[in-house]
Amino acid sequence: MLKPLFDLDPLREPLTAGTAILTPNRRLARQIVSAWGQHCTEQGQRVWRQPPVQALDDWLDERWRELQDRAHPDCAGYRLVTAEAEDFVDGEPVFVAAEGGD
Repeated sequence: MLKPLFDLDPLREPLTAGTAILTPNRRLARQIVSAWGQHCTEQGQRVWRQPPVQALDDWLDERWRELQDRAHPDCAGYRLVTAEAEDFVDGEPVFVAAEGGD
């Protein structure tokens, strides 16, 4: 079997415990998940839970949606700017008032 593209040693304990791992990008998240799958296969496991590894942007988007779904008062009247629009605001996520917001 090929050597994984990511060294799991520093993350082995948190991955085993199911601790969420946040990465700067999706590519690294995929590499960690792939390396974990290879590790589990080498350990003789036939099935395993996918570890909770996500890119930071995806994690933040999910948390924002959860707050909106729960009608959290700090979210009322706001939405995130689309990824395409981020290029026009220095690449930083920006909260803008939705129509009818303050």
